[in-house]
Amino acid sequence: IEFARSDHLMRTALVLHRGHWLGEGTLFDGRARVVGVRALRECLFFGVPMLRLRSLLSRKPEYWREFGRLALKHFDIATGIAADGMIPDGRRRFFAVHMRLSGLRDTTPPEYPEVNLSKEELGAVANLSRSSLTPILRDLEAKGVITLGYRSLRVIDPVMLGALYGRADR
Repeated sequence: IEFARSDHLMRTALVLHRGHWLGEGTLFDGRARVVGVRALRECLFFGVPMLRLRSLLSRKPEYWREFGRLALKHFDIATGIAADGMIPDGRRRFFAVHMRLSGLRDTTPPEYPEVNLSKEELGAVANLSRSSLTPILRDLEAKGVITLGYRSLRVIDPVMLGALYGRADR
């Protein structure tokens, strides 16, 4: 998921993983989307036409509850993004951002958590310069927590990443 900041540049805020739904806001208020979606690797994306969805909801009004739950889930994610951005310690902020981007905070985390972003993009999401981010990435790789590739960062040891995140400010 990307959004435009005040400088009008699109910034990545969330990486969607298998089974994610989005777009329910338009269903509720009819406004245009406020976020964009960009594929970071090969994926399968399904779109449901608004008229069909509204038709289904008129026949099955109990489904509105599920869209309300989805909106609340997305609100929780948005407040998590804001909270991550307010972590003063850069190392701990990066751990929090990376756990979100890799799906480790999802109800069902991916089996092989991976983020397909460049170091510049990762730094921008965590509000860190590349020179501040590089030592953090090197340390995580040396500890066997992640592996780095071209535009990819794969979590090898999610438990250790979580433990380091919990200890980063101590």
